[in-house]
Amino acid sequence: MVVESKTPHNMKTIKPFEVKISENHPDKPQTWRVFLDREFTAKLRVIKKDSDTKQTVLVPNAEFKIFNTDKNEYVKQYTTYPSKVEHTSFFTDDDGDLILPEALKIGNYRIEEVSAPFGYVVNDKYVNISVDTDTAFETDGDTNDAIITVEYSDAPAVGELTVEKKGEVLDGFKGGLLASSYEKEFVYKEGSLAGAKFEVYAAEDIYTADNQKDADGNRIKYYSKGDLVATLTTGKDGKAVAKNFPLGQYKVVEVEAPYGYVLNPNEQKVTFTYVDDKTPVIKESLTFSDDRQKLDMSVTKLDAEDNTPIAGAVFGLYADEDIKNVDGRVIIEKGTLLEKATSDENGKIAFVKDYPFAKYVARELVKPAGYVTNEEAVNFDTKYQGQDVKTAVYNSEYINTPTTFELQRQISQAVQSLQVQHLLYLIRMEMW
Repeated sequence: MVVESKTPHNMKTIKPFEVKISENHPDKPQTWRVFLDREFTAKLRVIKKDSDTKQTVLVPNAEFKIFNTDKNEYVKQYTTYPSKVEHTSFFTDDDGDLILPEALKIGNYRIEEVSAPFGYVVNDKYVNISVDTDTAFETDGDTNDAIITVEYSDAPAVGELTVEKKGEVLDGFKGGLLASSYEKEFVYKEGSLAGAKFEVYAAEDIYTADNQKDADGNRIKYYSKGDLVATLTTGKDGKAVAKNFPLGQYKVVEVEAPYGYVLNPNEQKVTFTYVDDKTPVIKESLTFSDDRQKLDMSVTKLDAEDNTPIAGAVFGLYADEDIKNVDGRVIIEKGTLLEKATSDENGKIAFVKDYPFAKYVARELVKPAGYVTNEEAVNFDTKYQGQDVKTAVYNSEYINTPTTFELQRQISQAVQSLQVQHLLYLIRMEMW
């Protein structure tokens, strides 16, 4: 066996051959072999890789062009079966593999990706190679062709999710000094809410884009259905952003409401769908709205003797501190009368305006007939009672002493006095 052990630079290596040595026959001419050195050429092989998983992309039709930088022109090659066809673009197969039909001559080339396989983004960072014996290559055992292999990576398209939290925020207070308590109202507007916490779950099995399979023949997954993928918390602008979601469907649920608001129990779904190989990020957004936790403030008017309800008492509700709006501006000063209400047949005095959390005080303005005025005040120090409570309830009892009790005692005392005076009169008469 004759093997070429050293090949001149940029020349093809001669394929090994056998020489059979037999008996010497001086009278017969010997067989001579003459080898002409041929210039080195090499076929180009491109393997498409996933930049995330580092695995071969088993998705066809990544399109490439080869540019000869020495001649400043694109490479053209031909296939002859079943008919002669000129190729200026070359495509990967189902195995993510591409081998040029013809060898490239010595020179410098640039590999340009024209279009990416489905699910991926075109890589515009070209790969330069040199067809040269100094470049690493393999030799095909069947054809003796030199093959230069290049890995060309693409990034899969990904999703970006923006979750926005909205809700009513205190804006102002309508009704001036001359307005009645019935005309005065707190004014709210829709605003952005910070501090809302969300969890994002896979709503389906989420697979890698490279179409790779495990040892059991199942597609490899990023996430199984139900897996927790991300946790988000809204900032001052009421928004939270999460990036780099593999394409697929997800569900978003609120797990913690902002201070002062009721948890929204309704989940929402979002799907990141591949657009094209020029769109690296698919952006989707969801908006969640939360209800404010409402206030229910009331006073129950009761008789001090028999604990029965008292109708007809008039109470006023006052701000017991400065009340500020969402921007920090004082809209209600401490001591401002906000509402008047009268006790019904059940003795209930309900303050029905849409009040924000603050400190309030209720005072009796008009006592019911037949009762003594109670100078005591009822304080409401209202606070948020947690995300699962729709309405924070504050109720206080207010006791009134009937004036009839005082009158009866005075009459009794008067009668007793008259009885004593009468007895003394009778004693004096007896003495006479």
